[in-house]
Formats: sequence, C-alpha cells, structure tokens
Amino acid sequence: MLQLNAQVSAQDLEKQIAFVKADSQQQRQFNLASELKILAIFMLVGFAVSFLLGDIWKDIYVGTAARWFFAESIFLLVFSIAGSVIWLKRGGMAAWLSKCSGNYAWELNAQGISIRLNASSNFFPWSKIIAFVESDDAWHFYLRRNFAISIPKQAANQGDSVAKLAAEYWCKHPDNDGLTLQTDFLSGLKQKSFWGDLSSNLLGGLKLAFFVKVTALSFKVRTSQWLALIAFDIALIAFFDYCVSGPNPRFNLHGVSDYSLNYALLLLATMTICYLLVAKFWLPRLMVMLLAAGFAINLFYLPLRSAFILQDGHSGTWLHWLVWAVSIGWLLLVVARAIRLLFNYPLPTIGVLTAAYSFFVLALAGLFTQQQFFIKDYAEDYADYAANKIDIESTYYAQAKLVQQALDAAQVERSGVADLYFVGLAGTSYQDVFKNEVNAAQQLLDTQFGTKNRSIMLINHAKTMNTLPLANLPNLSAVLNGLAQKMNKDEDILFLFLSSHGSAPSHSKLGKNQKDYEISTEFYPLEPNSIEAKKLKMALDASGIKNRVIVVSSCYSGGFIDALKDDNSLIMTASRKDRTSFGCSNEEKYTYFGDAYFVQSLANAAKAGQFDFSLAFESAKKIITKKERKEVPKDLPSEPQMFEGAAIKNKLKELQVRLQAAK
Repeated sequence: MLQLNAQVSAQDLEKQIAFVKADSQQQRQFNLASELKILAIFMLVGFAVSFLLGDIWKDIYVGTAARWFFAESIFLLVFSIAGSVIWLKRGGMAAWLSKCSGNYAWELNAQGISIRLNASSNFFPWSKIIAFVESDDAWHFYLRRNFAISIPKQAANQGDSVAKLAAEYWCKHPDNDGLTLQTDFLSGLKQKSFWGDLSSNLLGGLKLAFFVKVTALSFKVRTSQWLALIAFDIALIAFFDYCVSGPNPRFNLHGVSDYSLNYALLLLATMTICYLLVAKFWLPRLMVMLLAAGFAINLFYLPLRSAFILQDGHSGTWLHWLVWAVSIGWLLLVVARAIRLLFNYPLPTIGVLTAAYSFFVLALAGLFTQQQFFIKDYAEDYADYAANKIDIESTYYAQAKLVQQALDAAQVERSGVADLYFVGLAGTSYQDVFKNEVNAAQQLLDTQFGTKNRSIMLINHAKTMNTLPLANLPNLSAVLNGLAQKMNKDEDILFLFLSSHGSAPSHSKLGKNQKDYEISTEFYPLEPNSIEAKKLKMALDASGIKNRVIVVSSCYSGGFIDALKDDNSLIMTASRKDRTSFGCSNEEKYTYFGDAYFVQSLANAAKAGQFDFSLAFESAKKIITKKERKEVPKDLPSEPQMFEGAAIKNKLKELQVRLQAAK
C-alpha cells in the first residue's frame, strides 16, 4: 500500500486536464471514411428499429401521468439550460476547479486507487484502469478517453515506486489476469477483448450451473460484461416468448418494464449479500457469476417450458410445474455455490445469504405480474371494430327497432299444428365460428324443421350489427316475450341455440355476489353483460313459453342444465359443467360440437327422415369423442351432456311425426 499527499491548485488541475485531452486526442486516429461508415450503420439501425417498433409507439396510451412526466422533462431541460448560463456567468470551469483544489490524499492498494479531498472520497478499482501514462509533472491513470486520475509527482518522494507499485497491483488484480498495464489507452482497450471475456463468462456460467470445477476468479468483470449477460438473457427469454405467443406475435412493451424490475431485484439481492459480508468490492463479480449461471439454467429450462406450452396450449400441466420446481431448486443450489466459491463461508451462513437472494429475486418478484416480451396480436381479431367505427350510442338506440323488425317478420302460429320457432344467439364478435354455426343451425332448421319465417337471430358481429339485433340478455328477453305473443304456448315449441365462450363459477359454492355459469356476449367496444344461467331461466319463465329445446355450445355449458331443467325442456350442452369444449377459434369454421350436432348428425338424420333431436345428440357425442381423441389427445374430453323431461319428450314425438308426414 502506498499513501500520497499533495496540495493541488486550480492551475494544477487545469494543466492535468489539458494534458489528458491533448494526449487522448493525439492517440485518436481520425479516419473520415470509417466514421462515415459507422454513421451509416447507426442510421440504418435507427430506421430498422423505427420500422419494427412503429406499431408499438402508436399503441402507447398517453395518460395523465405521462403528460406530467413529459412536462417535468421539459421543465428540467429549461432549468438545466438556465443553470448552465448562470454557471458560466459565475466563472464556469475555472470557478469549479477552484472549488476542487485543495489538499489531496491518494492511496494505492491491492483493490485500486482511493482519492480523498476534505470530507469527500472516491474509489476506482484496478479493473477500471485501462492505461497508465507519465508526463513531466504527473502520473495519469486512464479510465476512458479524456478522463484520467492524475497524481502530481510532487506527492511522492520516490517517483519510481508509484509506477512500479501501480503496475504490480494492476497485474495482480483478478480482473486483469493475463494482461499488461499499457502506456496508452488504445492499447489498453485492445487488451480487454469484449467477446473473449464474454465467452469466458458464458463458459464459466455453464460450469457453475452444472457443478463443474470453476473458480470465482475465472469470471471477467467489467460493466460491459454484466450488461451483455443481461442482454443475452433478455434475448433468450424474448426468443422463446416469441415462439409460444401464437400465430400473430406482437411485441409487448410492458414485458420490458417487468423484466427490468427483475434485474433490479437481482442487483438489490447482490448488494444485500455483499453488504452483510462487508465485501462490497465483490459486488460486480457476484453479479456476473449469478447472471452467467442464470443464463445457463435458462438455456435448458426455457426450451422445456416452451415445448409444454406448444404441446398443451398452456403451461399449467403438472409436468410443467414439476420442471419449474426443479429449476427453482437448481437455481438456489447454484446461487449457494456461487456465494461459497466467492466468499468461502460455512454452510449455515451460505444458507442465510441464499435465503436473502430468494427473498428479493423470487418472493418480491412474485408480488408483481410478469408479462411476456411477445404476446398474441389481437389486432387482427378486432380489425372489424376499427373498420366500422362503431357508434356505441346509436347502436344501442337502434336495438329496439331491430328487435321489432325481427318479430314483425316472424309468422303467427298455426292452430292445431305444433310449430317450431328458432332463436339463435352468437355471443362473441371477434371470432366468426359462433356466427357461422348459428347460421348453419338456422339454415338447417328453416329447411328441414319448418322454422322458415319463424326464426330470429341475435348476433354480435360487425358485419350484422346494422341488420340484426345484438346478442345480449335484454334483446333475448324482448325476442322471447315477442314470440310468446305469436306462439301457442301449450302447443308450439321453442328451439333456443346459444353459441359463444363460456365460464364457470370460481368456487363450488356461490357467494352472495358470486356469478353463476355464464355464456359470453362480448362485442368491443360495447360492453354487454354475459348471460348467466339463472337469468336465462328467469327470461324464459317470464316469457311464458313452456315447451323448450335449449342447446348451449360453450365451455362449462353443462352448468346450465341444473338452472334450466324442468319437465318441459330438452337441454343439450357441448360439455360437462367442469370441462371445456373445443373448436372455438378463428381457425375453425364451426366448433366441434356445432359441427358434430348440426352440420353432421342432425342434418343427416333429417335427410333420412329422422327428426329426433336427442337421437342426433347421441350420434354427435360419438363424433366428438373420436375427434377429440385425434385432435386434442392430451386434454380432458368435453363430454357433452343432455337432459330430457318427460313432457317435452312426448311433445317432440308429435313434431317428429308431423315432419315425417310432411317429408
């Protein structure tokens, strides 16, 4: 260790700064052609980034908080400009250097160079020093171009000892292993190969993660290295997020903020560990070790996670949770090993420090939602909304007229004839599959079951919003009440078909405000309420229509049976109350149930002169079972359900006889 003291004036500081600037400018090789190439590359990269991220920026919501931050930024900019003017009027750099003059104390030790002036102090590790240059009256330790720690020669009685001791300390520092302290900063930069150091760190991370022999000093510690490791880790995560985000991936800006928080928590954990061990100078090394090991673990965990998602459509399988739990255990073991290699403390202490890491990186991070870098792009699904520019107010005001037009077109019942009336409801607007199968059901019943001029459609879709009533409970109730006035309630039969997404209660027992089984009636930007099973029952009962055939094609649709069943109802659902159904996507023309029941079973039965709704249902179940085994073998089968009351069974038998006679 070497301690030096000297009185440094403002003129001395100005002279040192002038030398460093002149020296670094002299060393700089100005090449106009190469600089133009660099400028061109930056311009191309800028254009590429603007092109790729153009859709992101236009989708960012500029709220009140953003406006305040923008105003704050403008204020700080103006304040800085005003402050600069005042600073220059008060003497500028000369006055500043005068304040920085005084009695300096330098200390050269194995860790680096410390500088103390009055009550303030700074420390620079040897890993930050890239070159050592000696002038006539000072020694200059370069940290970067135009910036160096300058020690006047008047501070030492033995001038040679400063250069010799600095070179020894620099070379013995673990971050400078195998390097030589250079006498110009360009040569010093060339010694520290970024890619060579990065490859060493990545290899060290693999060895650390797989418990292969490695030392803490094997890792190359630079600011650029831990930033590069973060960038590599982010790129790896983003790549696999992109792979599992579906057919239309879209960059999610919120993922950047979420992962930034994760790395901030990692830094906080590392700082805490080093603080507890009173070893803050090991902070950069521990950070590099943990980042490199974490990247190695992600290299193996993320492909497995992505494979589960691509195979099963989600990441909630028991096998995925098992692999996730193993990866967490693996990570904690590797963290414990890194701390042990660096600090060599006994196992109880290592356990406490690993717990601190777990608290910050796992527990605290778990309190926040973690969004992916890429998500499914729903812009295509919602394209019709922007194209049609839905006027919410006008659309709602138009519903009464559209409902009345539909009712006016429906014919009155025929005395002595068991007429069948059809009502179809397609609830979700952004997927055509529901509209398609309700249309198919209407066409089949109109042509084969006599519902022509006695059928009404309620559809949520941009293409039909101006011609057909929307699919929601108020419109459905109005239609049921209107048809009830045209039907013979004891003689005629209502065929009600609802197709959309469905949901189940979150708990087995319904709380006071807990919703029942529901079928979705989504139509952005309109916000209709979903139709609950119990409210559908209330609407049917209020209409007074007694004879009912009700088909519900949605996930968890079996939950509608308990609410709707009575002696005068035939109820068929696409799934059990605790199962999902399949095929509700834009890739399908019809859902599995809609295709099996209406397009295949009921249509074929009608052509053969069999107009039995329940018999067609049994046939459709077999078709669905076979298709699900082939298309979704890993998922639980939907198991369509049916309930048939005794009274409706006899009424439907009369309908069958009439239709067979008419055929």
